[in-house]
Amino acid sequence: MIGDALACVVDDLNLHLAGARETGGQAPVKLGGLGKGNHSPPDDVVVLALTALEEEKNIHFSAQALRGESALARKTDPVFLNLHVVFAATHRRYHYALNALASVVRHLQAKPCYDERTTAKFPAGLGQLSFTMEKLHYADLNQIWGYLGSDSFPSAYYTVRALGLGAGQINAVVPTVNQVENS
Repeated sequence: MIGDALACVVDDLNLHLAGARETGGQAPVKLGGLGKGNHSPPDDVVVLALTALEEEKNIHFSAQALRGESALARKTDPVFLNLHVVFAATHRRYHYALNALASVVRHLQAKPCYDERTTAKFPAGLGQLSFTMEKLHYADLNQIWGYLGSDSFPSAYYTVRALGLGAGQINAVVPTVNQVENS
């Protein structure tokens, strides 16, 4: 589901940034890694890469249950995740990299939330993706680029909030009480 969520964002960005292409007809945004060697990023695109996951602890739901004729099925609550992502412009020409990154930031400023109402082909059951730009200190930037195993590129860092996973898995089936006997 994480891959589907980020691929949906990439597809939406490519749809809206199609007019800003200066890359010989290829999609301006790709989902991928930023490492060196076999995992090195393609040139002349903006790469969307996941840098970290964390559980969102401030969202709580009560246990859900489905009632049948003779049993009650308890379903698990979803786990909500915050995705930390980077948009990195890998263009060989620095001027183009800055312009491409600005186009992505401008689009996410105009459309900070993705859901079924605002985004075509939004994956069912995903809820809503909310983008918040993060400010990182130089030491944090150094650690992220070292962790990614890549040279640094012009980039913007976002937290994608409240991606819900795992809802609806049955974790217990409990028989229902049909009648009460007094003794």
